[in-house]
Amino acid sequence: MAQFICGVDVSSISLEASVASVAGRYEPDFIAFKQRLAAQGKPPKVVRIAHAHKLLIRLNAKARDVRTHIENITTSTAAA
Repeated sequence: MAQFICGVDVSSISLEASVASVAGRYEPDFIAFKQRLAAQGKPPKVVRIAHAHKLLIRLNAKARDVRTHIENITTSTAAA
């Protein structure tokens, strides 16, 4: 059962933070980002949420790029 705080499903946030922490171990950009936040004295929970936010932004951008590519293919095929 999902737990909601201020209308937000907390379980989905923790899942995103978990996935982002895995990316933070292997992706050089995420490692540098984590080190930069830790050097600023940010608490671990803030670092995890920042990782999740950064990962979400990247995934949305990737989805946008793929969607645009598919639209370009279908319009060029329909015009031919």
